[in-house]
Order: sequence, then C-alpha cells, then structure tokens
Amino acid sequence: MSVLELKQQIHQKIDSITDKSELEELNKTLDSILSNDLSDAEVFLLKRLNKAISDSNKGKLVAHKQVMTNQRSWLESKKHAL
Repeated sequence: MSVLELKQQIHQKIDSITDKSELEELNKTLDSILSNDLSDAEVFLLKRLNKAISDSNKGKLVAHKQVMTNQRSWLESKKHAL
C-alpha cells in the first residue's frame, strides 16, 4: 500500500469518528507520536494494538469462549505458583 493510500485510509477512519472525546484522544495520541514523546511502554502498546487491528481486519480472531478458557487456565497456573 502506498503512502497516499494509507493517508486516505486514515482520513476515512477519522471522518467516521463522531464522538468528540474519541477525537480529542486521537488528537492527543497523534501529538505524542509526532513529537516523539511516547514512552517505550506506549510504543510497545501501540504496536500491539496495531497488530491486533490488522489481525482482526484479516479475520484472525479468537472466540470469546476460547479467551475465557485461556484466562482461567492462566489464572489457575498463577494461583498454584503462589
């Protein structure tokens, strides 16, 4: 995808946002990104969120039931580790 196509896609997504608080949060995030003022943790989270969005758009999803099963197993393993 070209830079122009990406910009058009981003503009379309922004145009679809109607909630003022979401637009304010997006504006704040863009300010941080453009000023290179993000912490390492924020950069890491943004990368993970972008990957999750990309995976979702490609249909790579995990059913809610599977997530809950995985979470229960993880919690049980942590409880036994204590």
